[in-house]
Amino acid sequence: MDETDDVTTEIDKVESGRTSTKKTKGVLIAGDWVVDEYWFLLEHQSEKSTHAGLSHYRISYDTGDIFADLCAAGHTARVLYEIQEGLKEKPEGKPEYDICGLGNWNAKDTENIRHLFHSNSCDACFPVTPPFKLNSEPCTTEGNSPRNFYLETMNAESPTIRVIRQYHQRGNDLIQISRVDFEPHHKTAKDPSCSTIQTIINTLKEKYDITDVVIYDSGKGAVNDTLIKCLKEELPEVSWYIVSKSLEPAWLDLLSKGTKLELILIRPELAATIKPWDRWLVEGKMTDGAAEIIEGIKKKYQTKHIVLLSEKREVVACLNNGEDCITAKALTKPNLLHQLGWSSAFMASLVHMIATSDKSKYKLGHYSIQAAIRSADEFSHIIAPKRQDQEKTTESNPEQLKQKQKEEIKKLIAHLGNTIVEDSKPEKAPTKIDLTASSELSVWKNEIANWDEAKNKCGVLEMKTSKPHLDVWRGATELPGYIAVVEQKRRALVDIGLRLRAFKSQSLRDRSLSIMLQGDPGSGKTSLAKSLAKAFGFDFIGRNITQMLHREELLDLFEEVATRQTTGRDALLVFVDEINAFLDNSNVYGAFLSPLEDGIYFRNGKPFSLKPCIWIFAGTKLKDYDQKDTQKLSDFKSRITLEKFLDYASIIDELTNDEKEKVKAKAQVEQVYIGADAIHRYFPDVKRVSMDTLEYFRSQDPSQAPARSIVKFVSSMKNVQYGEITKKNWNKSDDGGDSLNLPEDNRMVSLEFDASSSK
Repeated sequence: MDETDDVTTEIDKVESGRTSTKKTKGVLIAGDWVVDEYWFLLEHQSEKSTHAGLSHYRISYDTGDIFADLCAAGHTARVLYEIQEGLKEKPEGKPEYDICGLGNWNAKDTENIRHLFHSNSCDACFPVTPPFKLNSEPCTTEGNSPRNFYLETMNAESPTIRVIRQYHQRGNDLIQISRVDFEPHHKTAKDPSCSTIQTIINTLKEKYDITDVVIYDSGKGAVNDTLIKCLKEELPEVSWYIVSKSLEPAWLDLLSKGTKLELILIRPELAATIKPWDRWLVEGKMTDGAAEIIEGIKKKYQTKHIVLLSEKREVVACLNNGEDCITAKALTKPNLLHQLGWSSAFMASLVHMIATSDKSKYKLGHYSIQAAIRSADEFSHIIAPKRQDQEKTTESNPEQLKQKQKEEIKKLIAHLGNTIVEDSKPEKAPTKIDLTASSELSVWKNEIANWDEAKNKCGVLEMKTSKPHLDVWRGATELPGYIAVVEQKRRALVDIGLRLRAFKSQSLRDRSLSIMLQGDPGSGKTSLAKSLAKAFGFDFIGRNITQMLHREELLDLFEEVATRQTTGRDALLVFVDEINAFLDNSNVYGAFLSPLEDGIYFRNGKPFSLKPCIWIFAGTKLKDYDQKDTQKLSDFKSRITLEKFLDYASIIDELTNDEKEKVKAKAQVEQVYIGADAIHRYFPDVKRVSMDTLEYFRSQDPSQAPARSIVKFVSSMKNVQYGEITKKNWNKSDDGGDSLNLPEDNRMVSLEFDASSSK
């Protein structure tokens, strides 16, 4: 049987039983189809077992437990199928469209993949349940074969991509032990020809009116130029929906002109590569990083909606041709299993809303994003098997949980059917459903304008609808808790964060991660280290060499590290400040050579072991080689994993004059945020400050490393009362800025420290 006959036979299966000759509306999901397996393990010990390795587990399943689900493009398709099945409960009693799936999997697995579509909703279907076997049986109840969708592989001989995730219950925590990917090497996998794809699409077009195409790119190889060109040629009038792990995949340029791009959704994995703290929001407000990413996409591609997601289930959306900005975050508590399919379920809900709407009139807004978040919460996860020591209660019995989930899904689908068109002015969040997310609506161009103002001059926002205000929180959106406006400094923070994230994800760490930072005096190196530890959940130890009296205290530090490593569960971050200071008339670099290289320190001639951890060393003049014993400094640096210079002098060292001026302007804005933050620390009741005070912060020369003097200037203010600071509060005996001859500017600026209360 040739390729065309295979396609026709599959469509005939889908079409069997229909009496109408009219073409059915179809939504095509093309891309990476993956089958996920979830292995829930229990610790196991047996005297008869050999070759158990470092750990020994047994699988925790009973007959009827589901242990696999579709992932990536397949999961988006399955959620759309669940929605369509739910629509049968409506009076008209039929789905609004059929689902067509296109990807790379082995043709012999097509039937199993079909049955995965309804394994969560059909009590008679057990395609992936124990007992384990290579080929599962079809549904045991007549008439329960999944219908209303069509599947076709572009490469019948392709391996089916599978991912096995192993979990272990430790106390109340579900821990992922490992992940194993079964996929072909990209050099050996053969891409389907354009003629093969054309044959499939032309056969599809005989039966379906394909109106919408979803491209799901997980980086597994199914999505490439050939696929996009063929789909674009064969389906020139369809609406396109894009899901990608990459910011701008190369093939996306093929859709930049002459296509109806309805939606581009960037999956949470982007944060792992460019925003290691996985954070697009600050207390509900969009960060500048998210704004920059979406603006870049918006300028390059003419798409109606752009959505950015994070692993924390945050949503930043530029909707309705760049008109509206919606930020939202799911409020329900997630677990590891919720996270896996959350973004693909979120995407499926938006696709359903748009595909079933009048595309010339519909508008997405609060209600749409709220419903998509709720949908993602309900559809995103597989039900874990009950532990054998649990009784069969509603909370622990998979069958009862499954039935409860089905009831919730029916309610949800009813809401999705009413979510197509938004009110033209949806200023308030809807109250039609129980809100599962916090969300905020604003005008996109206003949000971008605010960020532009926040990074220029004194960072003051002067809006027509409100009084001048300084959003102090905007100065620390790259890394929570640390002010950074200069772009070179922000990029350095990202590089550091990527290293820390990689270290945290390592299951077996054979070497410590060591980072050396050079920063200006008073620039907040300690607060940076604490912010890094907090962002990744590391345990923290901090020491300053200048506060030590004898070298013996270094051994006390190593001993504390060893003790904390035996009692703590989290990875440890050790911060050593002023590493270039002298102790007992010599530098301390040599004391750290063995701990960094071999994980050993010596006390009274005896070696003691240290587990791999994170060491962050900081100083102010680490480039100064005119100090004693430069050989030890060289040896020390040779053991450092990453070296970053955050001080102003180092940043501008190799820049052109024009570039130096731009960096200087950003550094001066940064000084305003540092001064405002100092006001909050010393005078927490102050909410208003005069413009000339902010201008004093800005006017300091960045080359003189003024951070410490700015903080000192704030701490010396006098007679501060009534929640305000003006020039009258300056301490003139401490210079007070008089030497600058700044013009008096009594305009008052509100200080906003909490993003959630920002105007």
